[in-house]
Amino acid sequence: MKHIAFILLLLLALMVSCRKEKTAENALIDFISYRFQENQSRDALLEKTHGRFKDLIAGMDEVEFKKFASVDRLQKQSFKIVLENCKADICFITYTLSYVDFKDDKKREAKFNIDVKKIAKIERQDENWLISDVQNVKTYINSKEKINITDKDILEKDLENEEVDKNAN
Repeated sequence: MKHIAFILLLLLALMVSCRKEKTAENALIDFISYRFQENQSRDALLEKTHGRFKDLIAGMDEVEFKKFASVDRLQKQSFKIVLENCKADICFITYTLSYVDFKDDKKREAKFNIDVKKIAKIERQDENWLISDVQNVKTYINSKEKINITDKDILEKDLENEEVDKNAN
């Protein structure tokens, strides 16, 4: 009987120690990991977000959301938290993220190596930490080929980013 009680106590301690603590940092790590998965759902992203960012995702039409969630050509290389500034139920976390944008899925040739530095605003709602805003600090794009700045996709993305920034203010 003592052995069974000991085993149950050991299992309980193991379950408690392996449970992922709910922190702003863990919420950001979970969000970044999810953003690099294929087949992202709007509902799952809405569960991880709050405020301005949640409204932005909820307001996207299907075409916009599909483009936003498309990561089939992207591969995360590294993620590092640089600075964490928390007060009560709000945290601002500065992080760097490196990823590769491939030319196409079949060859997996790197078209761009991209390094970004961003600041995420994360707010506690009830017992959960949710991403409420992400601001870009800087972006570095490295390419072995010439980058065509008149590329239609690049111009469209810049116009979308400007529109998002206007709506946020």
